[in-house]
Amino acid sequence: MNCSACGASVDPEARFCEECGARIDGATVGTNTQGSATADRREFNLGRELAAVSDRGLVHAQNEDAVVVLSAPMYAILVVCDGVSTSHDPALGSGAAADATAQGLLQGVMAGEDPKELMHTAILAGHKAICGLMPVGTKSDNRPLTTIVAALVRAGTATIGWAGDSRAYLLAGSGKLLTRDDSWVNWVVARGDMTEAQAMHSPNSHAIVQCLGDPDDPPEPHIVTTALSPGERLLLCSDGLWNYASTPSALMALTAPFSAATPAITLCQGLVEFANGSGGRDNITAAMLIVPGDVS
Repeated sequence: MNCSACGASVDPEARFCEECGARIDGATVGTNTQGSATADRREFNLGRELAAVSDRGLVHAQNEDAVVVLSAPMYAILVVCDGVSTSHDPALGSGAAADATAQGLLQGVMAGEDPKELMHTAILAGHKAICGLMPVGTKSDNRPLTTIVAALVRAGTATIGWAGDSRAYLLAGSGKLLTRDDSWVNWVVARGDMTEAQAMHSPNSHAIVQCLGDPDDPPEPHIVTTALSPGERLLLCSDGLWNYASTPSALMALTAPFSAATPAITLCQGLVEFANGSGGRDNITAAMLIVPGDVS
């Protein structure tokens, strides 16, 4: 059997080509594609431990979020993008960025690259992909823009990268927020221009200061790593969820009623249902990995 992407000989039982990293038929993967970028709801169930749900919500005309989840025996990849609603065709942009970032992570992990460097390179590949959707010279106001948060989980460690205000949480113990929003509020508070209370009352309180998609303003992705233990839950989400439960303790309270045996798809569905029940004012995406027992 040959790989359809590069032509190399592959094991029919394999999930991915060892030469180029392309998916072989039957691999466990859930991906947003440009063709389905406007679907109101997408669900990906990759077994008990990995799943994602992306929902239009109750107010927006279309779903501008994108999500990719991918699983293999030695690693997992999760990517969530939230198209900037004020930009041009954000659904198309978020889909292109999510797919390119996930593909970059896949190819890099297959090649054994350093996880931090790989995450940085993959997010910039997502940026390049969304920039490439529009002709050179297109003004920023006429370009699709998106936030991103991505996770590469391997050997008991999660490498998290992001730009914008999509978030990653570790739902274990008292819970932990793993990312820090590229928000205008955080920016002015860090500069000492305003207190947080003052900034939160500004008309710019929900603005972000970094995203993907503008070739004249390339992102500087943030990268962190965190150790994972079996049974812990890693959640990546767009602000359509965390706007209603922003603290780790609030998300822990929402997931606490579910037993340890609850599959990831059920947890994602429950979180999306909560956000819609709280108003559903934005698109909602939740991607979750339940850390398997053989991560060490």
